[in-house]
Amino acid sequence: MPATRGDMLDVVFGTKISELCSLVVCLEDAVAAIDVESALANLRALLMEVEAWGGRPEHGLLLLLRPHDAAMAAVLSDWPLMKHVDRFVVPKLTLKSLQSWEYAVSTLDLCLMPTPETVDAFDPGPMVELGQALKANPKSAHHHAADWRKTSWVVLVCDTIQPPLGLETLVASRLARF
Repeated sequence: MPATRGDMLDVVFGTKISELCSLVVCLEDAVAAIDVESALANLRALLMEVEAWGGRPEHGLLLLLRPHDAAMAAVLSDWPLMKHVDRFVVPKLTLKSLQSWEYAVSTLDLCLMPTPETVDAFDPGPMVELGQALKANPKSAHHHAADWRKTSWVVLVCDTIQPPLGLETLVASRLARF
């Protein structure tokens, strides 16, 4: 859901789309560059409302946040109200960008949910290396398997990238082993 929407609180508290199990509030592709500041203000307002209500419902949906990049994630990590967010969805994650994301959230008890969306997603070599790095990372969702609310291995692939026939199945099966 783009962070520019005004009905996020209704979704977070289940009064709108009550069957929802998780929500990704997006500050990346779903928000135009000219709208980033208003989206951040809207996110801050959402988190302040959640705080005013005493936090999210105990068995409510999983709240995920998709920052534009690691620099934005680092800024958001300094917000005290990030305690109401379960994890960051990491857009276009590669092995090269992993360290900057780890650093960006080093002060939070928040895990990262990777979304490889580059052409590397169709190359088993880089995906295996990324999977191994995530497996070794205590911030990755892999290390929170005992808590269902923090367990996710999700691979989102940009629909503008055309994989070689059958390779997407191979990549998904290799990542599933981690």
